Amino acid sequence: MLPQVGTAQQGPLLSLSTGVALSQATMQRYAATPRSFRPEHGLALAAGLRFSYPVSPHWALEIAQEVADLQPGVRYRIPNSSGSSGVGARAVLHTGVTVRRLNLWQISPRMQLDAALTGAYAWLARPYRSDYIGSWFSPQQTQPTFSQPIAEWTTRQRHRATVLLGGEARLQCTLDTRHSLLLSLGYNRGLRTLVESRSQQLLYLDDHGQVQSGGFVLRNRGSYATLQLGYGWQLVNPAGKVTTHTPRYGRLPALSAEPEAPPVYFEPVEE
Repeated sequence: MLPQVGTAQQGPLLSLSTGVALSQATMQRYAATPRSFRPEHGLALAAGLRFSYPVSPHWALEIAQEVADLQPGVRYRIPNSSGSSGVGARAVLHTGVTVRRLNLWQISPRMQLDAALTGAYAWLARPYRSDYIGSWFSPQQTQPTFSQPIAEWTTRQRHRATVLLGGEARLQCTLDTRHSLLLSLGYNRGLRTLVESRSQQLLYLDDHGQVQSGGFVLRNRGSYATLQLGYGWQLVNPAGKVTTHTPRYGRLPALSAEPEAPPVYFEPVEE
């Protein structure tokens, strides 16, 4: 008889995942700058290593080491035309602690949905070079056009590290008693600015074709959304999950090591 494969985590779980990260920068506009200027949410790679330990049948504590290559930028978009430029942000590393609610929704005997709240300390993998200058115009351009404004901004590092708070939903598909596939969707929000881009010059045409000036401040706090696919390995074989087998058909029983006694014959007695 084979045991039923369950989805409840009954021991320490080590998982490795990789996927994509979508940076979530914010932009502050001033001097009536239109919403045609907006943050560019760059798509890049992310990966994570987690160790999870269940403290009860429905709760687990985790420690995690993750990395995300954030690529925010500045974007200008009008009907039938758009353009963008990155601000050169670098990879963000973070180490954190997670509280996970296990088996929030039992979808099937092999599949369940978990939810988690996370807190982490994050830092730039390498210091940002100071006063990086970005621009949107060619040396020959002296006036903005509808499709090509004149913009110049300076990017500098404000802080090297920040605190991230976030949440995650995870779909776990059990392969057997010790191995599983994991699909997670998460969001992390930084509490202070890591890199800031501030406009030095911004000229554009309004709806009437008149040249206007404006400005913006783009802030990268290390915030990002992520979608990752992972593999989980339960380090301890769950208790009570020992596999038993039925005897194969046609197998003869084992012979005794002791020799059999010779048969004894009795002759009938005549009266």
